[in-house]
Formats: sequence, C-alpha cells, structure tokens
Amino acid sequence: MVEVPNDWQIANLGQLVDLLTGYPFKSDQYIDSNEGMKLLRGDNIIQGQLRWENVMLWSKTDAENYTKYLLEEDDIVIAMDRPWIQAGLKFARISYKDLSALLVQRVARLRKTELASIDFIFQIVSSHEFSQRMLLMQTGSTVPHISSEQIKSYPILLPPLEEQRKIAAILGTWDRAIGLVEALIAALQARKRGLMQLLLTGEIRFHEFVESKDIYETHYGNIPSEWSEVTIGDIAIETQLGTSSRGMLENSSIIPLIKMGNLGWGKFELSAYELISEELVDNIDTLILNDGDFLFNTRNTPDLVGKSVVWHNELPKAITDNNIQRIRFSENIAPDFISQFLTYGKGKKRLRSIASGSTSVAAIYWKDFSKLNLFVPHISEQRKISGTIRDCDYQVDLLTIYRSKFQEQKKGLMQKLLTGQVRVKV
Repeated sequence: MVEVPNDWQIANLGQLVDLLTGYPFKSDQYIDSNEGMKLLRGDNIIQGQLRWENVMLWSKTDAENYTKYLLEEDDIVIAMDRPWIQAGLKFARISYKDLSALLVQRVARLRKTELASIDFIFQIVSSHEFSQRMLLMQTGSTVPHISSEQIKSYPILLPPLEEQRKIAAILGTWDRAIGLVEALIAALQARKRGLMQLLLTGEIRFHEFVESKDIYETHYGNIPSEWSEVTIGDIAIETQLGTSSRGMLENSSIIPLIKMGNLGWGKFELSAYELISEELVDNIDTLILNDGDFLFNTRNTPDLVGKSVVWHNELPKAITDNNIQRIRFSENIAPDFISQFLTYGKGKKRLRSIASGSTSVAAIYWKDFSKLNLFVPHISEQRKISGTIRDCDYQVDLLTIYRSKFQEQKKGLMQKLLTGQVRVKV
C-alpha cells in the first residue's frame, strides 16, 4: 500500500473539476455549410487527440441558445459511449485550434477549477491507471458506456498546487518528446506513401535504369516504355493454399500457423500466433514457408481481403492456413515489389474491384486474381524500388521502438510522481 505524503490529500476527480455532459443536438438539424459551428461527438475523439474529418456542424445563430455547452481552451473531453479503442481510452484536450465547438451528449467535459491544476488533471486522465479503471467500469455489450458518476468517482492523491504544476511540467516534457517522435513517424509514413505512388508506377525513376524517356498510354495512366505489362498468372510459377487442419496433440512436434490476422498490409503481425501439431498436417513439407514467398489473404472482411506480405524468415519455420495463398514468382520478379504495389494506391483499388462476397465476408479467387495486370520494370529496378520503400519502413519501425520506450519510461515516472513515491522540489 502506498504511503500518502503528509501534505497530500485524497480526493475524487469530481471534486476537482467542473464536469458537464453534452447536449442531445438533433441530427436532422445539422447543417452542411462550412460556416457552421463544430459539434464535438465521441467519434471525434481518439486517444489523446481530436479528429475533425467529417465533423457535424450546427448553426452559429442557433448556437447562442447553447452557450453552456461551448467548449473552451484547456477543457478535457472523454468519450462516454464506446470509450475504449485499440489504442486505449478516448480522451483529448481542447486547444485554441479546435474552437469554436459545442459539446454533444455522451461526451464528458472536464473544466479547470481553482482546486487543481488542469495540466495535472490531464496527466491523471492520460494515466494507465485511469484508463484501466474506466475499462473495468464500463457497462453494456453492444454499446459500452461509462457514466459521469464513474468519472467523478475516480480517486486522486492530490499534492499541493505548486507541486501539481511541477509534476505536470515534468510529465509534459515526456509528452512533447513522444509527440515529436509521433510527428516524425507521421511524416515518414506520408513520405513513404508518396514514394510508393510515384516509384511503383514509374512516375519517377532512378536515373541509372532509364535508357529511354518514352512512355506509353494505358488504361491505368502513362507507363515507361521499358516496363512490361504482365498478369499475376503470367509471373506465378507455383500457388498453394495452406492447411485447413487445426489442433494440438500431446507429445507432438509443433509449428506456427500463420493466419489472416497475422497479415497486415505489407507487414506481419506476429506478436501472437497459433500453433499446430505437425502430425495433423498432410504433406507438411510442401507447405513450409521459404524466404521470398508471397502470401495473399484470399478471404476476409471486405476492407481486409487482399492483404499481402512477403515472408523473409520472420520465424524459423511456419506454415499458413487455407485463407492464405502462397505464391512463388518467376526469377525476374521481386515479390516485395508486387506486394508493395498491391498494398497502396492504384494496386489496392484494383484488388477491391475483383473482390466478391457480402458486406461481412469477401473473397478474391485465383481465377480473378491471376488476371490482374500490372507493369513491372527490370528485376534490378524492382529491387531498388522495393529496397527504398523498405528503408522507409525500417525508419518508421525504429522510431516506433523509441516511442514505445518513451511511453514506458513516462508510465513508470508517472507511477512514482502521482503517488508521492518520488517528490519534486517546488
């Protein structure tokens, strides 16, 4: 049990802030004019920030009747319906750039009072402990929900005001460092998207591969004359669906089973994977993945079907299940080039066009995928392009590791500062 410093108090969050929930603005009175006032809904809140894409608007003239719900700079907002996403609790802090905006129902607004530093309160709300408590307290299965009373009841160890400010300033330094890394990640990802669009279509090229500047017009745009048009079927020399077997036997040899959830768009998700007994898999030697195997997700939800990634011995040994098609290409094709083309932009749109199925399950069949055409340069240029794009991925991955380390370091520091285990000088 944590020993509370003598000059600290124990309080509930509701005692320290002015908490208000939003107004039920009627959707049939939303307006389309860009002159309207923004309505802050739960959908506009993600972890630690706001997103205003597709924001709903309210008449500025009528907004005068709802001044109680006007947001101010430094207000903290928490989504009360579906408050938890994969990244964590949906909360954010209002900046001057977010104004003017009105608070909508099922969103809680926390406003500063003289009793506590709003910077300190923001650190409390952004803490792992607060998020976990809200997750445990949420009710409802179809639409998970937290109440204003649950938010108000959160217990806080409250240091003197000047110490609150110093603690918040220290933790704010970590926030700025994390924010800087996140900005670098976003910039690199944007650069990668731009490079992919240009390099994979020949709009820009590496000068050492250019022998002619001639282009020819195609249904998909202008293509360098030195590039060849092929179909997936033309360049595939072997295709194989994975196993439909599942299960584990006692005292058996086991092997990782790569499933559709382990495939992302151009990268693997291998933090967790299923295992299967080798004895349950027929002809297992023909299913073991080799370096350079192109893996294609043939069946999934409509927005995820068609994911592809190239196997580069991420695990010592593995096979795939029957929702993944393994393709081996001819020696004049770089599998990474094909995967990168199908992961973004025009290639991804063309995959969407050949998917079939319902609103919940879609499939891309080999008879259609094999006919998908694309344009490829010489193998050496393919490798240079895919290597350049992988370099962007490497930089993003490296920064992501740094961000995770900063977040873990801040989490440990928060635990000590917010409980008084470590005191700061004021």
